[in-house]
Amino acid sequence: LDFCQQAMNRVKPVPAQIKAILATTYERLGDLPKAIEWSEGALAEAPGSASALRTWSKAQRRLKKGNKELLDKLRDRLEAIDASKMSAPEARLLYSELAQLCDEQKDVPAAFSYFTRMNEQTLELPELKFVDRRKFVDEVDHLIGLLDGGFVSEWSDLPDIEREPGHAGPPVFLVGFPRSGTTLLDQILDAHPGVQVFEEYPFLGRVKKSIEGYPEKLSAMSEEERQAARQVYWSELRKEGAQFEDKIVIDKMPLSLVHSGLIHRLFPEAKFIFAIRHPADCVLSCFMQDFVPNASMQNFLTLEGSATLYDRVFTLWQKYRERLSLRIQEVRYENLVADLRAEVAPVLTFLDLDWNDAVSDPAAHALSRGTIRTPSYSQVTQPIYSSATERWRRYEEQMKPVLSILKPHAERLGYSL
Repeated sequence: LDFCQQAMNRVKPVPAQIKAILATTYERLGDLPKAIEWSEGALAEAPGSASALRTWSKAQRRLKKGNKELLDKLRDRLEAIDASKMSAPEARLLYSELAQLCDEQKDVPAAFSYFTRMNEQTLELPELKFVDRRKFVDEVDHLIGLLDGGFVSEWSDLPDIEREPGHAGPPVFLVGFPRSGTTLLDQILDAHPGVQVFEEYPFLGRVKKSIEGYPEKLSAMSEEERQAARQVYWSELRKEGAQFEDKIVIDKMPLSLVHSGLIHRLFPEAKFIFAIRHPADCVLSCFMQDFVPNASMQNFLTLEGSATLYDRVFTLWQKYRERLSLRIQEVRYENLVADLRAEVAPVLTFLDLDWNDAVSDPAAHALSRGTIRTPSYSQVTQPIYSSATERWRRYEEQMKPVLSILKPHAERLGYSL
């Protein structure tokens, strides 16, 4: 907002692009009337602006949830735009919003078609030209190969650690596959006065870079090297305001799941909160999500890529659980949205915390917290809803080609296909 205000002070009249950015910012902050006002201002000057159109439509959808007449009107407006004349970044935004509109209308074939087109346009983005989507999968497969080869049994003995001196508790890692409810759980836990959640910061990535020869280096790691790596982690968190002395600090990065071995080696005292959701719902939701593209998220641009990544990540996670003594508390998304207290109370006990009623209203906490760093920002600022459970059943026909990939994991987690 400050950036836009500075730009408006310098440039008269205010360009449509600045108005569109302001609209998007207000939408992310939850000020939907202002988002609509600024997007309409942008559209008055640039009727074909995909950014302004998406914000204009999305803010109205959020403001009047489930209004059939409004959904029809919004869809008609967006479908009147000729996406073939747009750049890939613009067309991607338009298809993303059209897909969401059709999904809300329960028009499954149209929604799936628009989600597919959104992802096809994402592949055309210039910033993805030199991104190798196999890089992340190859890293997962490399870790699986190490574990299958007896890697953990070769680890040098290191002293046990109960707690970092001066810290209120051990480090806690909130992990799971993307779209498994980690952002909702993040808001719930961060509302507790004894908890501080850091939302998707690359802390562990910086630790990895500090360890020359990772992951093989973990095997012969000395205590001095371990302490040095721990200090890198504490230092990175401190830079962002971690209150180790007063709060249980939770590092929420879903795919840190992949580096559970690193976490356990450096932090044997660590606790894991493992978010679980039906594999088919996770995979479908990832395919539907307009993620910021990177090497791992690029796998979500097709259902097959999403399902394959899920398979590799959960195969690795299962091997970690079999070979390492991890301290884990599971949270099942379907149970969480059905009975928050029953699912969250055991988590607080696991963290040695008492119940606090503040955790019962994550939507209020999300709004007071300001902007949310993840794509789930618009969902977690609403009251808890269960409509996303078993969503995949509506798309079962489209998902048939990947269900066999997910079946072993679904059965292991207690779900049916």
